[in-house]
Amino acid sequence: MSDRSLDFDTAADNSQNCFDWLKQRDFVEFAQHRHRLDDVARDVFRLSLWQEDKEQFYQVHGVLADYFKEQADRDVPPDSPPPMLYNNSDWRELIAEFLYHSVFSRRSDTQRQLIAYLFTSRYFQEDEVVRIPVQAILSEADLADKCLLNDAMWQFIEKIQPAVEYGWEVSEEKPINWEFLETNGFSKSQIEATLRTCFNPINALDGLAKFAALLYKSKRCPETQRVDWVQQAEAQAELIVTPDDAEFSSGLFLWDVGNSWDDLGRREEAVVSYDKAIEFKPDYHQAWYNRGIALGNLGRLEEELASYDKAIEFKPDYHQAWCNRGYALGNLGRLEEELASYDKAIEFKPDLHQAWYNRGYALGNLGRLEEELASYDKAIEFKPDLHQAWNNRGYALNDLGRLEEAVASYDKALEIKPDETSAFYNKACTYAKHNNIDLAIENLQQAINLNPDKYREMAKTDSDFDPIRSDNQFQALIQGRTD
Repeated sequence: MSDRSLDFDTAADNSQNCFDWLKQRDFVEFAQHRHRLDDVARDVFRLSLWQEDKEQFYQVHGVLADYFKEQADRDVPPDSPPPMLYNNSDWRELIAEFLYHSVFSRRSDTQRQLIAYLFTSRYFQEDEVVRIPVQAILSEADLADKCLLNDAMWQFIEKIQPAVEYGWEVSEEKPINWEFLETNGFSKSQIEATLRTCFNPINALDGLAKFAALLYKSKRCPETQRVDWVQQAEAQAELIVTPDDAEFSSGLFLWDVGNSWDDLGRREEAVVSYDKAIEFKPDYHQAWYNRGIALGNLGRLEEELASYDKAIEFKPDYHQAWCNRGYALGNLGRLEEELASYDKAIEFKPDLHQAWYNRGYALGNLGRLEEELASYDKAIEFKPDLHQAWNNRGYALNDLGRLEEAVASYDKALEIKPDETSAFYNKACTYAKHNNIDLAIENLQQAINLNPDKYREMAKTDSDFDPIRSDNQFQALIQGRTD
C-alpha cells in the first residue's frame, strides 16, 4: 500500500489524513517498504465485500488493477523496448500487482493477459512477474471455498500452474524432463494440459508475447511441424524489431530464430538469420561466431574462416573463436596457421581442453610427435575423461614406438567409453605392428563387431596390418569368413 495518488471516499474526520489514520490500525503492518493489511484482515475485508456486493468487489479490484498498470506505465512507458520493461524491478513488481487484481476483476481479457505475460516473462527469465500473483491466488484457494473466483478462472489458474512454477522445464527444455516434473508434483497429463492451455490463444497474442509463444511452440510440437512454427516465429520477429534496442533486435535472430534453424539442421536459413542479427548489431561477436559454425557445417570454409576473423576483430580474446578458427584452417590445409590459432586460444584460456586436443592433432599432422603427445597430456590434465585425447595419445605413443604406453592409453579411453571403436582398432594396429597376432585379431574383432563396414574395409588396406596380413585368421576376419 502506498500513499501516492490514493484517496478515500469517506472518513470519520475530514481534518485527518486517512492514510495516517489507517497506518495506526492494529491490522496494518509495514513490510517491504510499504504499509499493508495483514493477511487475516485482508481476507476478512475482501470476503465481507464480496458477500455484500459482488459487483463492487469486482470493480474495486478493477480499479486497483488499473492503478498498478498506470503506475507501471508511468515508471516505464509501455512502448519502450521490452528489455527496458523487464529490466526494471519496480515495473515488474507493479505488473505483478496488476495481474493479481485483474484476476479478481472478472474482466474478459484476463486469461489472455496472464498468458501474454507468462510468455514474455519467461523470455526474459523474470518468471516472478506471473509467479508471484499466481502463487498468491493459489495460497488463498481455501478462502470461502474458492468463492471469490468463478470455476473457469480457477481451472485456468490450476492448468497454467506448472508453466508458472517451472517455466524453463515446461516451455523450453528439450526433451521435457518428465521425471523432474513428476517429482515436483505434476504428471505428464497435467503438463500436456498446461501446454494446450498456454498455446491455445497464440493467434490472439501480439508483440513479443506472440513471438515467444511461437518459439516455445516450435520446441513442443511434433518434429514434422517444427519448421512451420519456426517460420512463424521468424515472421513475428520481423514485426517486433526496434532500432531503439539493437542488442534485443539482434538477439531475436541470433539466439532464437537462428539457433532454432541450426538445431533443425537448416544451415542456410540459420546463416540468413545470423546475417540479420549482424545487420542490427554489426559488432555482435557471438553472431559472427555462430555464423561461422553454420558456414562450416555447410562446407563453406573460406566464409567460415572470415566469420571467425570478424568475431575476433570485435572480441580479440574470444578464445572459442580462435579455437574454431584453427579447426577451419586445418580443414583448409593451412597447418601452421591452424597451430598458431590454437596457441592464441590457449593464450586467452590456458585450460581450454579442446584447443589442447586440436593442437595435438595439428602437431601430429605436422609430424611433431613429442609435442603432439605433450598437447594430449595437457588436454587430459584439464579434462581427464576426454576419451578422444586418450585414444589419440595412444596413437602418438604408437608412432613413437612406445607400445606398452600406447596400449595403456587405449585402455584408458575404453575405460571411459567402452564402445570407443577407434580405440579397439588402434590397439589392433599397435599389436599388429609388433607382430602380436592374437591380440591384434582380438581387438580388430571388437572394432568390427561395433562397426563392421567401416573397420573391415579399413583393415584391408591399412599398412599397420602388413606384418600379419598373410595370417589366415586375419584374412578370414577382414573377408567376413567364419572358417
